[in-house]
This record gives sequence, structure tokens and C-alpha cells, in this order.
Amino acid sequence: MIERAIADGLPAGLVLADSAYGDNSEFRRRVRCEGLGYAVGLHRTTTVWRLDLLGRRIGDPVAVVIWPTPSGEVAFGG
Repeated sequence: MIERAIADGLPAGLVLADSAYGDNSEFRRRVRCEGLGYAVGLHRTTTVWRLDLLGRRIGDPVAVVIWPTPSGEVAFGG
């Protein structure tokens, strides 16, 4: 649906999803590839890593999720 919305010219925004999508690293990767920020639910057992601009892991897994907003600010969730 996200790719179809982009193709149809809908304005970009923040993608919100529950843990059924948030636990799926491929879903999160594809959202990032579309240049969108996201806020997703995660199960406690899901490991989250900060990534560099090439998608490579940075440091240790994080307990607080960090994501960029469309305006370039950084938002935090935990």
C-alpha cells in the first residue's frame, strides 16, 4: 500500500505500524528505501540496531528506537 500511495502521488508522511509490521526488518528496510520515517510497535524480543546511511549496523543494539522525521529532526521512542 505504501508503494502504491507514493506512485499515486500522495504526500509523504510518517509511516505508523503495529508490531506485526514493526518486527519485520524487511518492512522497515523497504520503508527506509522509500525515504520515509516510521514509528512502529515492537515485541520485547525484537532486536533493533542503529544503521548508517548505507544500512550497516552501528554499535550495539538499542533499547530506545531512534528515527529521523521528514523535517530532519530526530524522534525517540522506547
